[in-house]
Amino acid sequence: MSSDRIKLRHLRCFLAVASTGGISTAATALSLSQPAVTKTIKELETILGGQLMTRGRGGAKLTIQGEAFMPRAAACLAELDRAVESVSTTHSRMKWRVHVGAMPSVAASLMPGAVRLFQDDGPAATVNFVTGRISYLMGLLLDDELDLVVGHMPPPDQMAGFSFEQLHTEPFLFVVRDGHPLAQTRPCDIDALKHYEIILPENGSVAYAHVERLLLGIGLAGELFCRIETLAPTFQCAFLLESDAICVVGEGMFERELARGDLVALAIDTSHSAHPVGITAKLDAPVKPGVEVMKRAIHAEVAKRRKKGRG
Repeated sequence: MSSDRIKLRHLRCFLAVASTGGISTAATALSLSQPAVTKTIKELETILGGQLMTRGRGGAKLTIQGEAFMPRAAACLAELDRAVESVSTTHSRMKWRVHVGAMPSVAASLMPGAVRLFQDDGPAATVNFVTGRISYLMGLLLDDELDLVVGHMPPPDQMAGFSFEQLHTEPFLFVVRDGHPLAQTRPCDIDALKHYEIILPENGSVAYAHVERLLLGIGLAGELFCRIETLAPTFQCAFLLESDAICVVGEGMFERELARGDLVALAIDTSHSAHPVGITAKLDAPVKPGVEVMKRAIHAEVAKRRKKGRG
């Protein structure tokens, strides 16, 4: 006896008869004629060298050999179906479209690596990426225009119907251009900050609230009059490089410029300003394979950065 002679049609016919209890009902389920089903079962019995079922007025009943063969035949087909599904899932990745929103500092630091990891799992997938203040992104998430938001934890009164999965904490930094008069002062003279233009997050944003608490903590609340308020990182960076302004931003905002030395963080202890950064999603959102892969990619990038000593 050789298993090479057993075809899928043999297994499907046998399992259909076994599950329905009759040749006619199996034929209907398989869209075949009764003679075709009967012939296929006989072929299988000939290959196996034993009778798999008895046929009578009460229908088809499995013999001892049939009972022994059925679970293994079912497992064989189930495994084949899983193999086909895995290929189909891989192919369907070409149709993945994941909509992600991120606050500017996360968009500049964490997300490029996370998107690269995501593309390793779905190279033909499409990532629709939006950045902006958390309140704006939460509105898009509420309207199902985004699948998830990566950034500061929204205020508690905005969390109804949403989940928040913390990734790490991010402090704010006081950032200036290389060569700034305060760049080499250690520790930095806090009172000296009053003499320079300062760039803060936009009033009303979650980041602004964190920065206001930071300024209060170091004794500068209400002391800074020459302000620019914006969440536009391109403008912030360009303005810093061309002036003696000071920008208060999340640690990840100018990660590359700080690493190159184009910008410098002032020697001011801001560890008490660290606040949670994570993934916000709708509680009732349907499970989408592409979104789950993106979440795994974000977590993997966080772990990789933590291993390298980066937030």
